[in-house]
Amino acid sequence: MVPWQIAFGCTLVTAGLALWWAWDGLDWLAPFWGIIWAQHGQRIALEGAAATATVFTGAYWLASRAGLASLGAKLEAADQALQRGRGYDRELGEMLEAERRGESRP
Repeated sequence: MVPWQIAFGCTLVTAGLALWWAWDGLDWLAPFWGIIWAQHGQRIALEGAAATATVFTGAYWLASRAGLASLGAKLEAADQALQRGRGYDRELGEMLEAERRGESRP
């Protein structure tokens, strides 16, 4: 995974939790939602978009600072080496090759 994928996933989770919390906590406003959206809908949408962008940017910054981009590249290289049978675990490479050919090994 690269930092933007991690940031995107974290943003989706955060947005989902925030919407669930808002929906659950503001159910008493149900009779007034039409009026609220008509008068303040544009501002609510813009502030929500700004908050989403802020969360995404923060998560991206944290993921890139944590070195997850290089970790993803290292894992990809290790996976490719295993798929070619040149990884550190020769037995695992052989099992993956046998699985790819459709052979089953106990």
